[in-house]
Amino acid sequence: MSHTFEKVAVALSLAFCLLCAADRATAAPRQVCFRMEYRTLPGLQLCATEGDLGHRRACRPPPIGVPTYADLIGHRVELWERDNGEGANDDYIGTWLITGHQTCITFDWESHPAYDESQPDVYVRLPMSVQDLAQAGPVMRAIKEDRTDYGGWWWRGTDSELTWLAANGNCPTGTACWIAPQGTLRPTESVTDDAARALQTLDSGQRALEVFGGAMTLGYPSPPEIRLQVPKNDCDPDGGGACAFSESDVGVSFSRTTWGETITHELGHILQRRQIYVHLNNGGANYGTDGTWTLSSEEMETVATHEGFASYVAAASWYDPEIFPNDARYRSTSADNPSAAPIDTSSCATYGNNSNGHRAEMVMRAFWDLDDSNNEGAVSPATSADTQNWTSLDIATRWGWLDLSSANGGVEEPPPNGRNLWDFVWAPGTPAGANALTHNCIQQNYGY
Repeated sequence: MSHTFEKVAVALSLAFCLLCAADRATAAPRQVCFRMEYRTLPGLQLCATEGDLGHRRACRPPPIGVPTYADLIGHRVELWERDNGEGANDDYIGTWLITGHQTCITFDWESHPAYDESQPDVYVRLPMSVQDLAQAGPVMRAIKEDRTDYGGWWWRGTDSELTWLAANGNCPTGTACWIAPQGTLRPTESVTDDAARALQTLDSGQRALEVFGGAMTLGYPSPPEIRLQVPKNDCDPDGGGACAFSESDVGVSFSRTTWGETITHELGHILQRRQIYVHLNNGGANYGTDGTWTLSSEEMETVATHEGFASYVAAASWYDPEIFPNDARYRSTSADNPSAAPIDTSSCATYGNNSNGHRAEMVMRAFWDLDDSNNEGAVSPATSADTQNWTSLDIATRWGWLDLSSANGGVEEPPPNGRNLWDFVWAPGTPAGANALTHNCIQQNYGY
């Protein structure tokens, strides 16, 4: 079955050459078809696989020594019309989003401003950027370590290759013009170079844009793009890791390009920043005693909430909370299964070691419980069952309800308690989602 592209916001002019109007009036739209996939990186992990219940779109980690390929869903692709020479005179036709393995694009050539011949020589460019299929959120574009564009891949060909790249080098009306009709376009067979790693990270990150992109707009009809820097080697003191370092910039080290939940976690920080319009994501909060954190480590409430929310976004980008089994049957750790985080049941009012509200895994669990459809009963001393079932976007956009102040519950409230789960529940003064606190034995940590 052939898939179509979703058209991106590139308006094609209705103007046409008056001298050619008679010829163009009888023309039909052109259709260009191709197949495209990319080679997945060895060692791919922390992502939903095809056997996992409730996955939104599975990754495809390859067996050792066996090349594995995956479709470029949500990747942007351009069509160009080839002119003579080295490409300086080529004409841009438009940009679309890939929605499947076998893809066909239909466009009006005769009314296009680039029209200069009756049968265009069409080729494809993959520019290294992704977006959600509904185009409700921002584009994310991959850039190099020096902050310049990767440039992407072109299937332009030489004069002698045009019979392979398109139907006899031309795309007439009344037929599908296949690019590489007997094969599949693959950007690269490398699994080690910078561009291959950036492409894998883009594909992983598209999952977060697909679920949460509509909440990353900053209120603009055409939201500012997100720049994905691969590699970025100064996020952690050891040169690895990943980070979101502005409301529009995220970076991933080479060592994390194979971790599917790394980029979706960092996009959780971008999401929260764009909702609350705060540049310093943690407002200067310190991480532990050594500048790092883990899901189970004791942290300031500010840190635990921000990292717990980003971890929820990471998981919900790969798994649908409405389907994914909310227990430990399929995945054993809280990193993989939010509901597996252990509750400290010694006292819901504990402030010291192992207090629930100071651990990112418990905050992650609270957000997951708000989202999922599997409503468990209360476990003493927690006082309520899991009874609420929000949408992922309802959860994401509630951060935007916080007061624009530095007072308690405001977006500029400083650490150690600023922008914690209590503030999320009570914004903008009417409790909503308090069940996430009482069900997870967190309430007394936040004074609820």
